Amino acid sequence: MDELNNEYFPAEWLRIKALTIEQNGNSDDVQAEEVIIAAIARASSQGAKLFELTATMDLVQLQQRHGREIAGEMLRDLIAVFQPNATFGHLERARLFSDSIAAGA
Repeated sequence: MDELNNEYFPAEWLRIKALTIEQNGNSDDVQAEEVIIAAIARASSQGAKLFELTATMDLVQLQQRHGREIAGEMLRDLIAVFQPNATFGHLERARLFSDSIAAGA
């Protein structure tokens, strides 16, 4: 089972690992950011747009929490890949989040 998860869900595993690093405070937020960026790259290489979207949202939120320049444009570009009329949960949250970033909220 572990081999199956590592083969099909590595981007999600990396995303969760990054969130755990940040929550545990075992290392600085830079390491968590690096792991999330690796998750985004892995999802992108696999064509896993939903995992890429989720990891990108986490990256933007992490950057906001730590007062760094955020990857808002990266999030907007990724949202544009989806059909304009698509209405599933993660995408709707990403759209709202992106709109709030653009509005300066």
